[in-house]
Amino acid sequence: MDDSSALIQDYILTIDSMRNEAEKLRLELSQFPSGDSDSEEPEDTEALKEVIESLNQEIENIYGEISDQTSSLLSLNVEEEWIRLKFPQSQKIVSLQQEIHKATESLYKAREKKMQEETILKEVEKLKSINPKLYQLVKKMIQAEKTNLQLKNSIINSEEDRKNMRLEYAKITTALGLEDKIKRRIKEVEEEVHAKEIIIENLSKNLNEVRKKTEDTMNSIENSDVKDILKKSNEVKAVRAYYAEQMEKLRKENVDLLKEIEVTEKNPKKIPPAVANQNLRSEVKNLEMQITERSKEIKEKEREKFQANFHLEEAQKVMAEVKAKVEELTAKPKPKVQPKQEVIKEKKVVANPAQAMRKIEAKRDSVLELLGKGINDETGKEMMKVLKTVGKPGQGLASKVLELNRSQFPQTRPLNK
Repeated sequence: MDDSSALIQDYILTIDSMRNEAEKLRLELSQFPSGDSDSEEPEDTEALKEVIESLNQEIENIYGEISDQTSSLLSLNVEEEWIRLKFPQSQKIVSLQQEIHKATESLYKAREKKMQEETILKEVEKLKSINPKLYQLVKKMIQAEKTNLQLKNSIINSEEDRKNMRLEYAKITTALGLEDKIKRRIKEVEEEVHAKEIIIENLSKNLNEVRKKTEDTMNSIENSDVKDILKKSNEVKAVRAYYAEQMEKLRKENVDLLKEIEVTEKNPKKIPPAVANQNLRSEVKNLEMQITERSKEIKEKEREKFQANFHLEEAQKVMAEVKAKVEELTAKPKPKVQPKQEVIKEKKVVANPAQAMRKIEAKRDSVLELLGKGINDETGKEMMKVLKTVGKPGQGLASKVLELNRSQFPQTRPLNK
C-alpha cells in the first residue's frame, strides 16, 4: 500500500517535470521568427509540435496509469482490511506479500523509468537530424533535469543526514548533561565510601576486640571451677523456673477456687441440699466454738467490769467522805444526801450495760439450745424468730448468728422485744 502511494507520487512528479519541459518547448517555439524563415524552419516547428504532442500524449498515458494505480491502491486497501479482519493471525503472510509487492513495484518503477528515458532519447535523436540547435537545447534540458533530480536526491539525503545528526547531537548533549550529574554523584559516592570505610575499620577493630574477649572468656570457661559454677547456676535457674511455674499454677488454682466460692456464695440455690446441710453443720460448729470462746471472754470482761465498778463505788465512798471532811473543815455545810444520789446515778448508768449483756446471753442460750436440737425447717423458723431483732432486715441466718456472736446490735432497736 505504501509502495503504491509512492509510485503515484512519482507519477505526479514525472507529470510535473514533463509539463515543465512542454512549457519550455512552447516558449522556444514561440521564440522562432514567423516571417522571414528558411525552408527548414517550418519543418523544425512541426517537429517541435510533434514532440510537444508526444509529451502531452505521454502525460495523458501517465494520468491513465495514475488512475489505474489509484484504483488498484483502493482495492489493495480493501483486501488488506478484509484480511486483517478475517485472518488476524496471517500477519506474517501479509508482511511477506508486502515485501514481494514492494520488490515488484520497485522493478516496475525502474522499468517504467528506463522506458521513459529511452522514449525521450529516441525523440531527442529525431531532433538531431531535424534541428541540431533544438537538439542541443533539449539535451541540455534533459541533462539539467537529471542534475536537478540528483540535487533533489542529495538534498533529501542531506536532510536525512541532518536529522540523524540532530538526533546524535541531542543524544550527545543529553549524555554530557548526564555525565555532569554522574560526576557529581561519583564525588558524593566517593565521600560516602570514604566515610563507610572509616566505619568499617572501626567495626573491624571492635570485632577483633570482641573476638579477643570471646577467646579469653572461652579460656576462662574451660576452667573446671567456672564450669561447676555455671552448671550449678543453670540448675538453680531451672529449679527457680520450676518453682515459678508451680507457683503460677497454684495461683491460678487459687483464683479459680475463689471464683468458684464467690459464684457458689452468690448462687446458693445451685448448691445441693446435702452439701448445704454439711456446710451449715460445719458453720454451726464453728459458730458454737466462736460463741463459747466469746462467752468466756465476755464473762471475763464482766468479772473485770464488776471488779472495776466495785472499786469505783469504794473510791466514790471514800471521795464522798473526804469531801465531807473538807467541807466540815472549811465551814461550808452541804447536804449529806448529795453524794449518795451521785452514787445511785453512777450505779444506774453502769447497770444498763450489764442488763444488755444479760439479754445477749439469753438470746445466745436460746440459739445454742435450738442448734443443739438439730437443723430442720422448724428450728430454722424458730431461730429466725429469735434473731428477728438482730442485724439488718433481709440478712441470712449465718450472718445474724455471727452478728449475735460479735454483739453488734443496732442501737435503734430494743433488745427486749
